Amino acid sequence: ELAYVIYYHHYSSDIIPDHFNLIRAYLEGVRERTARTPIDLYDTFCAKLYTMKKACTWHYLPSDFSKWQTVYYCWVLWTKQNDPTEMTLLTRV
Repeated sequence: ELAYVIYYHHYSSDIIPDHFNLIRAYLEGVRERTARTPIDLYDTFCAKLYTMKKACTWHYLPSDFSKWQTVYYCWVLWTKQNDPTEMTLLTRV
């Protein structure tokens, strides 16, 4: 079992861990079912919120977040739509 260390950013866009825990299961449910490197979903979600609030590109994420490629990969999964009339997971959470 892997231990996850949650560290706190100090950005105004961050979600507090208690609120994130309410949506964690939804975000984990969309992950690929293949062998992969563990992803810190809290960190990744906060990074996505940062890009939305600051209107910055992936490449300009501060270095204390996950790699921009990881954040982008999760964003693709969270915004995937099988039916164009459905809301994306990211919109629902």
